[in-house]
Amino acid sequence: MAIHAVKDPREVNNIILIYPKTGLDTAGTISIPLSLLLISAKLTDKPDFAISIIDQRIEKKWEAKLKTELMSSKILCVGISTMTGTQIKFALKAADIVRRLKPHVPIIWGGVHPTLSPIETIRDPLVDIVVVGEAENTFPDLVQALLEKRTLDDISGIVYKNDEMDIIRTKERNYADLDQLPDIPYHLVDTTKYFYDIIGENALPMIFSRGCPHRCTFCYRSNFPPPKWRPLSLEKIRKEIKALIRLGARTIIPLDDNFFVNKERVIRICEMLEEEKIRLNFHVNCRIDYADKMGENELILLKRSGFVSWDFGIESGSQKTLDFMKKDINIDQVHRVNLKLKNVGILPTYSFMGGFLNETYEDLKKTLALMFKIITDYPEAHLSPIKIFTPFPNTRMIETLPDSYWRQPTSLREWAKYDYNTPHITWHSKKLTRLLEKISFYSYFIDNKRIKMILGKNILLRFFLDIYSWIARLRLKKGIYWFPVDFLSMKVFYKAKKLL
Repeated sequence: MAIHAVKDPREVNNIILIYPKTGLDTAGTISIPLSLLLISAKLTDKPDFAISIIDQRIEKKWEAKLKTELMSSKILCVGISTMTGTQIKFALKAADIVRRLKPHVPIIWGGVHPTLSPIETIRDPLVDIVVVGEAENTFPDLVQALLEKRTLDDISGIVYKNDEMDIIRTKERNYADLDQLPDIPYHLVDTTKYFYDIIGENALPMIFSRGCPHRCTFCYRSNFPPPKWRPLSLEKIRKEIKALIRLGARTIIPLDDNFFVNKERVIRICEMLEEEKIRLNFHVNCRIDYADKMGENELILLKRSGFVSWDFGIESGSQKTLDFMKKDINIDQVHRVNLKLKNVGILPTYSFMGGFLNETYEDLKKTLALMFKIITDYPEAHLSPIKIFTPFPNTRMIETLPDSYWRQPTSLREWAKYDYNTPHITWHSKKLTRLLEKISFYSYFIDNKRIKMILGKNILLRFFLDIYSWIARLRLKKGIYWFPVDFLSMKVFYKAKKLL
C-alpha cells in the first residue's frame, strides 16, 4: 500500500456510498455490501479521497449518520447501489436527504436496476448520474472527473444530465479484467457484522466468475451483451479465499451467476484447496443438468473439498412452463440429482417460482407435487417457497409479451413498489392471482427447516411451527384454500412492515 502524507480533513473529498435496505432484511441473511467495496478498491490508496459506507440494513440510525456525514465533511459525491424492487424505495429516501442538505452534490446510482433501466432511472430528479454495468473501473474514473471538474462525455459506461438537463449516454465500457482488479478493501466495513450462520459458520460471499452462457428468459442477465461468462484465475481465487480466511470466514458463498460452467475448472479448484490444506464449507449454485452429468466420484471429491451445500433454481414442476422460460432442463433430472446428492450427503436447496404466462392451476399443482416428492425422497433437502414471478425490466421474457398482458412501470418510483411476494402481473384472472398468493404463502411451510434455524432453540415456537406447518401442507395437498385467516393475517403484517 502506498504511503501518503496526512492531509487536512477539510481537503479530503469524501465519497459516501449507500447500500439501501429492502424493509424485509432479517438478521443472519444480510450479506456484505460487496458491490460497494469493489467500486472502492481503486480509490482507497488515493490521498484525495475518503470513503464512507452507510449500510441501511445494519445501521438503525442510518439517517442521522448520513446527515452527520453530509454536514461535517467535504462531499464530492454520493453513490447508491440498488436492485429492482423495494430497495429503490429506501434508496430514494437516502437520495432525498442528500438533495435537501447538499443540493449541489452529485447523486450517482448503480447496480442491477439502474443498469437494466438507465434512462428511466436518470429521469428521476434524485438521480444525476447512472453507472451502467460493472463499475469497478467506471466509478473511479467518474469520481476523478468530478474532482477535476472535467466533462463527463469521455467517461464510458454512464448516463448523466448536463447543465441544461439533457440526458447524455456515453459509449459502452468493456468488461473489467477480473484478475487485474485490486484487492477488495474489506477494512471499509466491519466484516464480523455480515457473517452468515444459517448456511454455515461465519460465512462470507466471494465472486469466482461472472456471467452465464444460458438463455433463461426471466433472468436479469438475459439481455446483457457478451462475453457471457468470465472466470477468475486460479491464483486470484486462491488469494481471495485466503483473504476471507484471515477475516474469520469458515464458509464461503460464491455469488456467481453460474458457478459450474466449467466442470474441469471446478475440479482444479478442489485440487488447489486440498494442496493448500484449506478446510472450508462452500454453499454454491448449480444447474440441475450440470449435476445430472456428474459422476459419483466427482460429487464425492466436491463434498470432500467442502462443497457441501448446493442451490438449484428449478422454478417449476411443469415441463410446459420450463420450456416457456427456456430453462433447458427436465423434471427427470431433478429426481435423479436429488437421489444422487442424498447418496453422497450433499445438501441441496431447491427454489421455485409461479405466475408465468399461460401457467395454469394444474401447472402449479405439478410444482407442488415435485416439491413434496423431493422432500419425501430426501428429507434433509431444503425447499424455498414458490416465489411469485416478478418481471425484471428489459429482459427477454418481457420483450416477448404482448402489451395487453403486462404494463411495465415507466418510472423509478413505480419500480420501487415491486417485491417477490405480491403479484404484479395482469395476464391471469383475479381468481388465479389470489390463488397464487395463497399457494406462495403456504409453500413456505412444506419444508420448515430454515424457519426453525431462524427461531433457534425456542421449543414453544418450534412446537407451534410444526403444528401450523402440518395445516399448511394439508391445505396444499388437498387444495383447501377457503377461509384463509392465517394467510390474510400474514398479508396485513407484510404490508405493514413494508410501510416502516
